[in-house]
Amino acid sequence: MHFPNFQLHSRYRKLRGRSSVSYSQMYDQLVNSMVLFVVIVVLHTAAMMLFERLPLRDALWLTFSTITTVGYGDFSAQTNAGRFSTILLIYIGGIALLAKIFAEYMDFRMEKRERKIKGLWEWTDMRNHILIINTPEQDAEKYLIRLIEEINHTPSLAKLPIQILSHHFAEGLPVAIRSEHIVHFHGKAEEGDHLARVNVEYAKYIILVARDSSNTVSDSINFDILYRIQDISTTAYILSEVVDDKNRQRFRKQGADSVIRPVRAYPEILTRALEAPGTEQVLENLFTHEGEFPQRFEVIIRNMRWSQVASNIIKADIGIPLAYIDEEKIVHTNPKANTQIHADALIILVHAENIVSNQRVQEAIEKH
Repeated sequence: MHFPNFQLHSRYRKLRGRSSVSYSQMYDQLVNSMVLFVVIVVLHTAAMMLFERLPLRDALWLTFSTITTVGYGDFSAQTNAGRFSTILLIYIGGIALLAKIFAEYMDFRMEKRERKIKGLWEWTDMRNHILIINTPEQDAEKYLIRLIEEINHTPSLAKLPIQILSHHFAEGLPVAIRSEHIVHFHGKAEEGDHLARVNVEYAKYIILVARDSSNTVSDSINFDILYRIQDISTTAYILSEVVDDKNRQRFRKQGADSVIRPVRAYPEILTRALEAPGTEQVLENLFTHEGEFPQRFEVIIRNMRWSQVASNIIKADIGIPLAYIDEEKIVHTNPKANTQIHADALIILVHAENIVSNQRVQEAIEKH
């Protein structure tokens, strides 16, 4: 959704005294002006039929050609009563009113576009969408750009519209992600009726971002938002970030389908959690020494099938091989089973409690 610069139009509205008029008031004024315009057209058409003895179609034609100042000249008022009606209804009222309607309509459209840009518009037609609630306090724009890019690169998510609820971007979303299917509402989910105005009940996915990835206050905020979401009721898959691991279970009980730590450098984890629930837990463990983690082992392997190497490692209860590093220091991740490998090192997913040495891995490969 690409919008022009509205600075000139805003100044124009201020000069006309319209800057203090609310959107609903502008709409009401436009409707009232159009109703009055229709009344004038009907009255003048009736006057032309009565005083000029014109049929309906000719009377209506004369009314519109006069009020739009086109004036073809094929018809005109000839009687005094007809001319007086034209002066009173068209020249004094109708032409000025038509100009007023045009100005009000342009103001109305500009105000509508400006409200959409600044996150003041309620997108009532959002359905089956991804709802992102909150953005990080630091580098919100960079993070959001990366997250949106990753969503758009994920086949199962790419075509879903995206709605963002954030107190950032008061002047509009970053140009890099502003498009037809990405919109935002400016506000905070824990304040007022903001949460109710972003179509929670119709969302397919809801992502609760921790505002501060190092402050547990973010957990309190997100927990409160989860409570509010349950009050609204939704069938959406809810993914929430949590700063303190101790709060994971509380979040799940409150309705979160998936709970992960904030990893600002890798928003890809969020999209993987939406596309393949459960994989986020595996990816999270790769960043820690709790549970399972990848470890490099310096071993020598020559002319063996990858399936045989993987089988030997698993049978020895060492872990799960993820990749091998060849003689040129190139990493090969998850090679095909029949690949003949020449490796100087292996990367294996091992459990934190499992103490494994290079020698043990080498012996496991040779023994089996």
